[in-house]
Amino acid sequence: RKDGIWITDEGIKSLNYVIKAHRVIEILLVNIGIDKDTACEYSKQFDYLVPEEIIDKLYNYLGKPSTCPHGMSVPE
Repeated sequence: RKDGIWITDEGIKSLNYVIKAHRVIEILLVNIGIDKDTACEYSKQFDYLVPEEIIDKLYNYLGKPSTCPHGMSVPE
């Protein structure tokens, strides 16, 4: 609970998935030559639509990165 907001364990899991998806896609886009701010904007457009299985495969393919191009941590 923070500032009067309760997040269930399932809610935290969902939030971590969306954060991971966003950052993994962002890393992939930067790796193919898109600048980090543009990659962030593109990732926001569809990160929540990519199945968790695909995000996990990309995460592993990318070497299980610990941070995104902006220096934020990538949830495991």
